[in-house]
Amino acid sequence: RIPDGWTITLTDLSGGMLHDARQNFGEHADRFKYRVVDIQDVPYDDHQYDAVLANFMLYHVPDRQTALTNIRRILKPGGILHSVTLGDKHMWEFAELVRQVVPRYQFNADVLPFRVENAVSELSNTFGTITPIPFDCDLFD
Repeated sequence: RIPDGWTITLTDLSGGMLHDARQNFGEHADRFKYRVVDIQDVPYDDHQYDAVLANFMLYHVPDRQTALTNIRRILKPGGILHSVTLGDKHMWEFAELVRQVVPRYQFNADVLPFRVENAVSELSNTFGTITPIPFDCDLFD
C-alpha cells in the first residue's frame, strides 16, 4: 500500500529489531532502508524527511529533549512527527484480571517518563502545535 516513489528508512537502536522487520516484510523487504540509529545522535542531514514515526519508543529514550530536537532538525519545513505512546490506564483491565489470580502483580504505565498524559506538553516545547488523536483501546465496553 506504500505509493511508488516513496523512500522509507526504518531505524532502531537494535539491529535485531531491524533484522526482524526485514524478515517480516518478506518479498517487500527491499522497498525499505534499514539503519541502526540512536535517536539521541541522529546521523542525518537537516530537513531531509517529510515525516517521522516514533511508535512506542520515546519513553525508552534517556535524553528525550535531544531526541525531539534531532527529529525536528531532520524534518523538512512542514514535516510531521507521528508519535504513539502508552497512557496511565494502559492495559488496566488486563492488569485487574491478572491481579485476581496473582494479587501482587503490578503494571503501572503511569511510571513511564513519556506517556499520553504528558506528551502534548513535552512535544509542544519542540514542535509547537500538537494534535492528540486518542485511541480507545478498552477491552470491555
